[in-house]
Parts: sequence; C-alpha cells; structure tokens
Amino acid sequence: LLPLAAADAVDYYEILGVARDANDIELKRAHRKLTKQLHPDTNEDKSEAARERFRSVQDAYETLKDPERRRRYDQAGVDGLKADDKRAQEMGPRMLFDDPNIQTIQGHELQDLTNKPAPTVLFVWASQKHASTPAAREYQLVAPRFRGALAMAHLSCDRAW
Repeated sequence: LLPLAAADAVDYYEILGVARDANDIELKRAHRKLTKQLHPDTNEDKSEAARERFRSVQDAYETLKDPERRRRYDQAGVDGLKADDKRAQEMGPRMLFDDPNIQTIQGHELQDLTNKPAPTVLFVWASQKHASTPAAREYQLVAPRFRGALAMAHLSCDRAW
C-alpha cells in the first residue's frame, strides 16, 4: 500500500501518458495530442473538470519540457517545485539579476524608460512563469555584449505596479 500523500500525488508523466524516460519529441507529441482534444475552444465538454484537465496537461508539459524543472520534479515532485517557485518569488529579481549593468525598474518607471536617449532592451518576467528563468539566464549572457550600445533593464511582474 502507498501512503495517502503518494497515492494523491500528481504524476505529470501519467497526465501526458508518457514514460518517465520520454524524450522531448515524445513529450511534445503527447502534449499536442492532448491539447487538441482538451482545448476549451474545441472540446465539447465545457465543464470545470474539463478545463482543469486541460490546465493539468499544460502544467505537466511546461514542467517536463524544461530540463531543470523536470529534474527538480523528478527529485521532489510538485510540492518541491512549488517550494522552489515560492523561494524564487520571495527572492525577487536578485535571484535572476545580480549584474549591476542590468537596471531593475518598476512598472511606474516604464514611461521614464521610453524617454531615455539610448535604446533600452527590456526583459519582462514573472517567477511563476516557467519560461522566465531560462530566458533570464539567456538575457544575462547577452547583456554584457551590448554594454555601452544599449541600456539593459528588467521588470518583474511579481511586484505590484
């Protein structure tokens, strides 16, 4: 017998109908098949349960397609991912941006940013959006290459405007 918590645990592999060692192509194929069936615009079942199933497929795919999130999920499950996401949100932009050449701005400062004479590349992100973290890493790698030619800034959508 499984402990109650394990029996109720979310299994992203089961949701997508793939093996634990599924590769990127298998994940994408399963995701596409399920989203075609379950998408609210095409699914005849308009119940909340159907919408929740669609959201579960989206969550599963967003986690398993990202190698780092997949590794964390495999180690700690959904609860581990949620704890990591919560820590990331609490740490805010410092977790992603320690480069003093990348300016941190708030929503109310957007107008000031557009009035600057130098062009600015702005990265808008949210810690709860799984794609933000890998994109932030890429942004950090690119930023030094443009130092002097472009101003670099980031805006966290986690904070109130």
